[in-house]
Amino acid sequence: MRGKRLDIQGLRALAVLAVIANHLIGWPRGGFIGVDIFFVVSGFLITGLLLREHQRTGGISYRGFYSRRIKRIIPAAITVGLITVIVAFLIFPLVRAKNVMTDAFWASFFSANWRFISTGTDYMHATDSLSPMQHYWSLAVEEQFYLLWPIVMFAVLYFAKRYPWRAITVTMGVIAAASFVWALWESTTHPTSAYFSTFSRAWELAAGALLACAAPALTKVPKAVRYWMGWGGLAVLLAAIVLISDVLTFPAPWALAPVIGTMLIISAGIGSTVSAPFPLTNRVAVYLGGISFSLYLWHLPVIVFVGALLPQRGEKYLVLSLALILLLAVLTYHWIEEPFRKASWTWKGLTARPAVSRARRIALPVLLVACVSLGFATYQSRLPEAAAAVSIDTLLENSQDSAAQKLRSADIREALDAQEWPQLTPAIADLGPDSRASEWVADGCLGLEATNGLSPEDNAIRCVYGNPNAPQTMAVMGDSQAISYVPGLRAAIGDDWKIQVYSMSQCPAVDVQILFGDGSAAPVCGEFRDWTLNQISNAKPEMVILVSAPGAVQRLASGATGEQAAQEWADGIAATYNALDGLNVVSLDTPPTMKSIQECAIAGSSPSDCVSSPDQAFIDAGVDTRTVASGYANVTVPSTISWFCSADGLCPAFIDGTPSLVDGGHLSNAASRALGPLLKVALGLDKVRG
Repeated sequence: MRGKRLDIQGLRALAVLAVIANHLIGWPRGGFIGVDIFFVVSGFLITGLLLREHQRTGGISYRGFYSRRIKRIIPAAITVGLITVIVAFLIFPLVRAKNVMTDAFWASFFSANWRFISTGTDYMHATDSLSPMQHYWSLAVEEQFYLLWPIVMFAVLYFAKRYPWRAITVTMGVIAAASFVWALWESTTHPTSAYFSTFSRAWELAAGALLACAAPALTKVPKAVRYWMGWGGLAVLLAAIVLISDVLTFPAPWALAPVIGTMLIISAGIGSTVSAPFPLTNRVAVYLGGISFSLYLWHLPVIVFVGALLPQRGEKYLVLSLALILLLAVLTYHWIEEPFRKASWTWKGLTARPAVSRARRIALPVLLVACVSLGFATYQSRLPEAAAAVSIDTLLENSQDSAAQKLRSADIREALDAQEWPQLTPAIADLGPDSRASEWVADGCLGLEATNGLSPEDNAIRCVYGNPNAPQTMAVMGDSQAISYVPGLRAAIGDDWKIQVYSMSQCPAVDVQILFGDGSAAPVCGEFRDWTLNQISNAKPEMVILVSAPGAVQRLASGATGEQAAQEWADGIAATYNALDGLNVVSLDTPPTMKSIQECAIAGSSPSDCVSSPDQAFIDAGVDTRTVASGYANVTVPSTISWFCSADGLCPAFIDGTPSLVDGGHLSNAASRALGPLLKVALGLDKVRG
């Protein structure tokens, strides 16, 4: 038995470390499969326990089963959830804190997965508003499965008295097959909900259950075979953790890799004490596996809260996060998990040895004090510093002196002078991915994010706005920043114009080879850019709008940094201008990166706490664009900084009652449309006649 226990604890340690690393630093990319390892392990252990109980007593005690689950799960889960809600109210804006409380409410009834499905949460691409309770979805899936599985087992064992083991195996096989087929369909058609769905995940728990059913036969496997099964399973798991990414359909079929790897390792340990690979049997792995539940419970709240405290995500963020996760997990395991698990249960309450009771009485107050103290410290650190005025004189050159700009400047000054938060439209609570440009979120015209099955090229061809029969065409080329301007451009054009959108996520119009944000190669960007330039060259539109996020200069495939990167970026700008020779080209600066209003509008804050200033990288990018453009008679670079900031470089989070940016980087649909009059003047559309 000792060998089997070590196998399981080591697997748990590998699973939780993979998940923590993925959430903490984004690597390994497939670290999220740690949850799949947990599912298989849990299905194996619980089913084996129930089968042995039936074999020993001739029945299954629901009271005993559920009392064990309650003692094992609820005390630690409720403690972490309660403290998470308290800290959320200390450091988050009220609306976000309330959302966390709602998440915790659903989690307390083991329904968190359905909560995240109902809100459209995308596990693979959660960003600023990641819920510190999101990881409770996997706990919900397990408990929903175990709500019914003992009942199903009892019924099958009751009616199949002649061949009970075989009947259980067949039943579980049917459940696993049906769930896997469903998962294949749902992973393709509804990938967001499939990730959280109990129906799409049941086959993984069922796989572990099938393994428990096969345990008697697996005891006969020769030791030599077990050795290779153990190491082979570990190799499969490590490969899956490193190679699987969010671009693969999940949970089916790609969760098969961690499921098979886990089953191999467990199989290698059944009936043997020497077959498990050393990385899973050393003392550190065994201890981490023992506290894995507490590690899993604490890791995401700590990561989210420390990320709010240290948004730059540097070394301090990593060290503080890891230290807190480990400390809180150790305290929770020894003072809450173990005392409650070892306490004797009666339906009138819990009884425990005096020493255990003392530990339990001390545990919660200590944890509350520690976490509330962290919350206050985080709150004080989260209070934004006042933005310092910066010089943006170069970017203000040739700025508009129109009635629209004068009105805009007055609105900016009013926002900067505001002492209290006005009623915003959309409200801060409603800001989210769906608040971005409708052409992006509703029409799917941002390449690499469209789900219509079309190629990026065919998808772009269909993205035409304005009057389809208009005599003049405006082509918009660039990344997500480019499509974010489209609502404003549509508001600016008249009936004599149509807009053709050529945009692709993370792919700038600048002719450089880049990497995606996750560090992977992005040849598709170059292919799409070349195709777009060819389309524009052949169509010869009356105006070409170029917009590229300046941050892409940090993702150059060459690995260049500093002045070398700036030169490569400038050369890329020139290459794009050269390809558009003879056409009327307009380069628009992106909005300056600002404080995310969802993050800085915390309890007790005022609008001045969310005022930002353009960073130096943004200013340098604007200067470089203008320097290159000065050599091209057909290229103009309007001043757009005055649309977002005052002349002294202070940028409010909202203007005229509308939040400027959705996530600190992209225009909201409403904010973009509000730029219509400014864009009309900047592009000369108020003077052009068809």
